[in-house]
Amino acid sequence: MSSTVRRFSVDALPELCAWLQIEEPQIRPLLEWLAPPPNLQQFRAVVSNLLAVLQAAKEVPFVHPPESLILLVQLIEERMHLHAEERPRTLGHLLPREQVRPSGMIGEYPIYSSLLGVVDFPEECAGLYRALHAVALHCGIGYRQQTESGIIDAMSEALDLGMRDIRRLESPGRRPVIPPPHPSDALDLEDFLDRLRSWTHEERDEGSIWGDGLVSLISAYLNRRARAENRASAGHEIRQTIEIIDEGEPGEDGAHPSNRDVSQAIKVNRLKEVPSRHQQATLQQQGLHPDEVVGTEAIRFEGPGTHHPLRSADHRQNLRQTRGLKNRIIRTAQHLPSEWATPTPFELGSLLSVLAREISSANEAAASVSYTHLTLPTKRIV
Repeated sequence: MSSTVRRFSVDALPELCAWLQIEEPQIRPLLEWLAPPPNLQQFRAVVSNLLAVLQAAKEVPFVHPPESLILLVQLIEERMHLHAEERPRTLGHLLPREQVRPSGMIGEYPIYSSLLGVVDFPEECAGLYRALHAVALHCGIGYRQQTESGIIDAMSEALDLGMRDIRRLESPGRRPVIPPPHPSDALDLEDFLDRLRSWTHEERDEGSIWGDGLVSLISAYLNRRARAENRASAGHEIRQTIEIIDEGEPGEDGAHPSNRDVSQAIKVNRLKEVPSRHQQATLQQQGLHPDEVVGTEAIRFEGPGTHHPLRSADHRQNLRQTRGLKNRIIRTAQHLPSEWATPTPFELGSLLSVLAREISSANEAAASVSYTHLTLPTKRIV
């Protein structure tokens, strides 16, 4: 147990429920959703902020917080006001503090920590910022649940990056220069991601870097969700799949074994880029058909026991996985679909080995020749 976890390890739930006169099973769904520290550090601020975010989420078409959850948060908020004078002194840490986030909380509890701030946003952007927070909670909680259910082995840093962008909204000097796209204007989460990506390029031109973390979080959540649904990567469709099977070492008669292990085959998918829903709608508004757009092609490798490795949000992990699959293809001396006329590295290596042996033999033969009978040409002086 880390020092941070130990610091917040005292279970405050029984005393909180006794104070608010709420049964523990009734409040459990909220705690499972937020994954807070056991001591519920600054829970008072979290409830107020969460209620405002959930209200903003009603305007976002692809974020659907359970109505029962909204009613529960409203009940807790009302009880905290009603029984404020009766709060036990031992629950003083539930109140908001000047030190908004105690040291260590962000790393251990990123989703919960995003709700600790006590901020009065400007009226013209309060609704937008809370809607963005709702999207981040939707993706962050879903991403965490994917880990808990075993869809992914471990979370990348995308969750921390996304919640960091939300925390930056609390500081006027760290807010985006250009207002981000409003989630309520998007058709769905994929459409909002397309809009946000396009917006980040404009924002970067203005010297700000806000938004990249939220893009990473949404991308990670969507990619893992697509994996769970066994779909192709967003923005691409599979046009052709070729399986590469290691046939094993040939026997003395030169024939390969007949019992090939098909489960160990490497799949090479030829992908065709397709416009997103937002791009398709834009094309249709301009009088064009989406099929008129010629997208780029790509190759995706899927090794045995893996699930669409190139959907990972971690670019370095993508490179490692792709490199390993590429090396396995090299070892089995197989060709890529588009390079049938090109010698494989295995064939080139075999050729170089043969040439090296021939050169070595020629050098040995030349060394054994006596040069005593050879006459060197003399230089003629004119």
